[in-house]
Amino acid sequence: MTIVIPYIDEVHRGLELKYTLRSIEKYLIGWEKIFLIGYVLPAFRFNDDDGLIDIFHKDIPGRKEYSVYNKLLHACYDKRISENFIYWNDDHILLRHLSVSDFKYWHNGLLSLRLGSIFNRELLKTQNTLAEFPNALNFDIHAPMIVNKTSFINTFKHRSVELCLKTTYCADNNVSKLEFMQDLKIKDKFSEIELNDRLFFSTSDMIAQPLINYLETKFPNKSKFEL
Repeated sequence: MTIVIPYIDEVHRGLELKYTLRSIEKYLIGWEKIFLIGYVLPAFRFNDDDGLIDIFHKDIPGRKEYSVYNKLLHACYDKRISENFIYWNDDHILLRHLSVSDFKYWHNGLLSLRLGSIFNRELLKTQNTLAEFPNALNFDIHAPMIVNKTSFINTFKHRSVELCLKTTYCADNNVSKLEFMQDLKIKDKFSEIELNDRLFFSTSDMIAQPLINYLETKFPNKSKFEL
């Protein structure tokens, strides 16, 4: 199964992506090639001849979610990408062995529970999604998700507003194999204890040196993609 990673350049210029790729290579079982889709690709250089394939696609300023699902729509029309593929973000770190056959549709409860604790862009996309799917679970946590090309095209080809992408896909396609997972995005301070028994966690633009030290200890070996 192929992996598709929508990429937008960020302050660390590919640092998160580097460790994400290391975690995939170390722990994920049953994947093939990885497609990196974006317009400004990371400054950190990767080996383009070893299964990491760039697809160039522009973002739309101020339309983050719309830009992401348009990147994935673009990927859905690429014949090199498998009919079922894994949508993986560049800051999703896998922490233990996992087969693609064991993927679930991970969520952390009702999407409506986010209201009151989010603002601006996050609030807008949540309100737009709840207007269409008022009882939806929140699948927009920091974990990858298997996507079917045909289903994704049918869900998003006529939509143009900011939406919770994973939640909209799952609600519109009535997915099965659901599993609750507490979300974990580390912004600054962290303890290694909170990573015990976790399957995934996410980094952020505020990634601090202690977390970088942890990642380097956890994933000391370069992936086959790194020059």
